[in-house]
Amino acid sequence: MKRKSTYLMCCISFMLAACGVTAPRLDLSDDSAEAAALFAQSVTVHVHCELRNAVVFTYDKLRPEQDVEWLKEWAAKITLTINVDEKIGLSPGLALTKFFRSYSNTLRGGELITASRSAELGIGGGLSSTATREQEITWFLVFRDLLDERQYANAKCDQKHPFLMEGDLKIKETLFSGVFAGSLARNTSDPFERGGRLQVVQHLVSFFIEASGNVTPSWRFVDVTANGGGSFFSLNRNRKDTLLITMGPTQLADSGRKLRETRVIPSQSVDSSHLARQIGTSVGANLIGIR
Repeated sequence: MKRKSTYLMCCISFMLAACGVTAPRLDLSDDSAEAAALFAQSVTVHVHCELRNAVVFTYDKLRPEQDVEWLKEWAAKITLTINVDEKIGLSPGLALTKFFRSYSNTLRGGELITASRSAELGIGGGLSSTATREQEITWFLVFRDLLDERQYANAKCDQKHPFLMEGDLKIKETLFSGVFAGSLARNTSDPFERGGRLQVVQHLVSFFIEASGNVTPSWRFVDVTANGGGSFFSLNRNRKDTLLITMGPTQLADSGRKLRETRVIPSQSVDSSHLARQIGTSVGANLIGIR
C-alpha cells in the first residue's frame, strides 16, 4: 500500500509541475501571423464599408430638409480589441483505505451478523493558471473621404459570419438616429462655430464566446482510489471581441512638418470620449470577471 501511494503521489506531483502557461491562441484553428492579418483586414474593410454606407445614407436622407453639411467635417475613431482568457485547472485526489478484520456477532436466536470495517484518508490538491492575451488596433476615417466614395455606397458589405465582427454591426442605425436628433433646431443648442450641434455619437459592439471542457480519469485499486470524484483536469477559454466607434468633429493638426494638404485629426471631445469609454469598458469587465 505504501509503495502504491508513493507512486501515485509522484505521478500527481509530476503532472502538477508540468502544468504551465503559454500565450493563448487568438484563433484555435489557425494562429499564424497570416491568419491574424487576414482577420484584422477583414474587420477593417467591413467596418469601412458599413461606415461609408451609414454616412452616405444619413447625409442623403436628411439633406433635403435639414442642414447636415457639418457631417463633412466629422470623422470616426475606431478601436478593435480582441481579448482571450484561458484558464487551466488541475485537481487531483487520492483516497487511501485500510481494511480491518470483519466484525461478527451471534445473536440469541442464533443469527450471525457480519460487518466490514475500514478507515479511509482523503488527500487532494489543486492548481490553476490563467493566461490572457489582448490585441488592440485603432484607426481613423474621415467622413468627407467616405462621401467621396458615394459610387460604392450601394454595394453590399461582405458578411462572412451573420453575428460576429464581420456581420451586420448596425452602424447605420446608430449614426442616423444620433444625427437626426441633432439636426433638429429645437432639440439641441448650437454653440459651436463648426461641426454641428452634437459632441459625439458613439457605437459599441461586443461579442463574447465561451468554451469549456474537463477530463476526469479514475483508478481504483483494493486500498487506493485516485480521482474518485470531481474534475481532474479542466480548461476554460473565453474570447471577447469589442469594436468601439466614436464619431464627431475633426480639428486641424499641426504635425511640425510641411504637408501637401491640410491634415485633420479627431477633436478633443472625440479623443476624450473614446478614451473614457475604453477605460470604462475595461474596468467594468474586470469588476465582473470578464475581460
